[in-house]
Amino acid sequence: MGAQQALLAPSTRSQLALSQPSLAQLNFKAPKHPTSVMPTARPKLPDQECVREFCSPGMAKALPAGSQLLAWVLWLQAWRVAAPCPGACVCYNEPKVTTSCPQQGLQAVPANIPAASQRVFLHGNRITYVPAASFRACRNLTILWLHSNALARIDAAAFTGLALLEQLDLSDNAQLRAVDPTTFHGLGHLHTLHLDRCGLQELGPGLFRGLAALQYLYLQDNGLQALPDDAFQDLGNLTHLFLHGNRIPSVPERAFRGLHSLDRLLLHQNRVARVHPRAFRDLGRLMTLYLFANNLSALPAEALAPLRALQYLRLNDNPWVCDCRARPLWAWLQQFSGSSSEVPCSLPPRLAGRDLKRLAATDLEGCAVAARPSRPIRTGGPADE
Repeated sequence: MGAQQALLAPSTRSQLALSQPSLAQLNFKAPKHPTSVMPTARPKLPDQECVREFCSPGMAKALPAGSQLLAWVLWLQAWRVAAPCPGACVCYNEPKVTTSCPQQGLQAVPANIPAASQRVFLHGNRITYVPAASFRACRNLTILWLHSNALARIDAAAFTGLALLEQLDLSDNAQLRAVDPTTFHGLGHLHTLHLDRCGLQELGPGLFRGLAALQYLYLQDNGLQALPDDAFQDLGNLTHLFLHGNRIPSVPERAFRGLHSLDRLLLHQNRVARVHPRAFRDLGRLMTLYLFANNLSALPAEALAPLRALQYLRLNDNPWVCDCRARPLWAWLQQFSGSSSEVPCSLPPRLAGRDLKRLAATDLEGCAVAARPSRPIRTGGPADE
């Protein structure tokens, strides 16, 4: 399992966390009273004490006139960003204009988030609802974290106006369960979407419509019971799709239609018992496929044939039946040059526990092969009329 975990994409949260200064580094303190937005005391001017980010106390008087003017401008910019900061939040403008309010016990989205914010961190609170146009004023917003709250509902227009949004994290909101199909419409620059561990039962029609820039889609550890036809057809740039840990029983023909750039598909730990022979026909660039820990007793070799770039295949922990019907899969595995797991047989009893890949062709016997009819069989149904 270590090798399998090593293939998973790194978390964007951990990368961004490195760029977030601590409260001590910022020398900011959240107001004691959430309703207090503006400071009660008039701030010191640059000729009295420079803003911490730009110079140390007393430096301004020693600076030349041009430098003093620059200090004034920088101070005014910093004050403009910090002044409207919501209570219990920290606002700073380096490396990007950020409003950070994690783990503050907030029960609602703050109403006065600075319009200049490029990043908003609201994770780890008790927010239950995201109203319409909650971030409408934040036209420059690129990163929004709402994970690890108590979200039960998101208004369909909650993210209206966020045309520049690139990362949206809604994960770890187990009470969410459903998302309106139009919620993400208009997010044409979105490249990372976290919907993992949200208790989702289904993917509504058109949920990902128009997300042409999306590259990472996290849907793992939900309660998804089906893969709708054409659910991902607009995601031509998607490279990573995480669907493991759901209740998906089968992979239909049109489930992954349009995913021409997909590199990694994780479907392990579901209930998949059947994969349509043409389910992977658009996945010519796929390099990693995980199907372990499902209910597969057979897998058509035709389904794997389009996977010309495949390098990592995991099929273990399935109830494989190793009889003559497994011969096409066995033959495909013989010519596969990438890394694959064992494919341990469950049946017949004489082959139980043995790896399908290591069997001889003569081992795969025990079922009758019907002769192909020389012409179509007529059933008398409407199609034959």
